[in-house]
Amino acid sequence: MVKNMGSPGRGRFWKSPLFWVLAAAVLARLPLLLYNGGILWPDSLSFLASAENIAFRGDFAQHRMFNTPLYPMFLSLFLKLLPQAPVTGWLIVLAQHLLGIGSTLFLWLGGRRLFGAAPALLGALLFTLHPVVLYYEHVPHTETLFVFFLAWLFMRVARAPEAPGAWRAAELGLLCGLLTLTRPVAKLLVLTLLLWLALRLRRLKPALARGTLLVLAYAAAVLPWMAFNYRNAGYFGISK
Repeated sequence: MVKNMGSPGRGRFWKSPLFWVLAAAVLARLPLLLYNGGILWPDSLSFLASAENIAFRGDFAQHRMFNTPLYPMFLSLFLKLLPQAPVTGWLIVLAQHLLGIGSTLFLWLGGRRLFGAAPALLGALLFTLHPVVLYYEHVPHTETLFVFFLAWLFMRVARAPEAPGAWRAAELGLLCGLLTLTRPVAKLLVLTLLLWLALRLRRLKPALARGTLLVLAYAAAVLPWMAFNYRNAGYFGISK
């Protein structure tokens, strides 16, 4: 009796679309890990230089005003862990491949809630097997980290309840802040989420309360960096 009850449960995961999405994501990236090191662009070198200043000197001031801080901070973790080691570049690429797998998972979860299992499966596979996605995961650049946060935001919006609560609003504001600190192109995304909250809640008082929390969480993420830029470069903004 116990055996019969347990067998269906064990076989269920193998039939799940999520299993095949994650399997495809992992298998597509395994051969790429045989290539030791990332593909360097000119911008990659500036990000790595900023990461070295953060890792070895604790210096955020020596950065290009076009760069935002989050991706250099991400790179600095690996430089600090294994400074000047041949495997450092490989670990950065591995981490970015893991971020790509995480983005795939978020897109599947959000897509399944909005469109159902079959469209979510197709969309997640198209994303995770796309040559451009795989290419950028091999480049020390902001795209992979940015897409990870964007997919996370999409998943949390897609799976939000009919009346999003205070914690959900704050989480979405924080994710908008992380996206902005990764690529400044996201700095107006918070306005889209404010509109989404207003349409979702449809009542003035809850919409104002949740919107205020969203903006405060966003401001808590980006204002310290803006103040830092003002103190060190005379520019109160995300990037020039």
